[in-house]
Amino acid sequence: MTSPCQSLERLNLDKYANYYILKADSILIKRYGEKLTLRSVSEELGITPNYLSSIYKAVMGVGFSDRLCEIRMKKAETLVLEGTLST
Repeated sequence: MTSPCQSLERLNLDKYANYYILKADSILIKRYGEKLTLRSVSEELGITPNYLSSIYKAVMGVGFSDRLCEIRMKKAETLVLEGTLST
């Protein structure tokens, strides 16, 4: 996965895109256990779901929902490996 800063330079996105992507990703990482949706996160950031979806995919290389699933799967894997969660 490329870093958000590198991708922004290449894609020539607006100057706020990096901020929104980093904030959205931080929300996903910190609150992955909650019911998060593209709409709820975009409302929290004060932007439209379409804008968040397009910049997130362009910079991160994966869609919002796929990234949330990836975070949840990694956490589940960690819990299984630690023996905290049984299979």
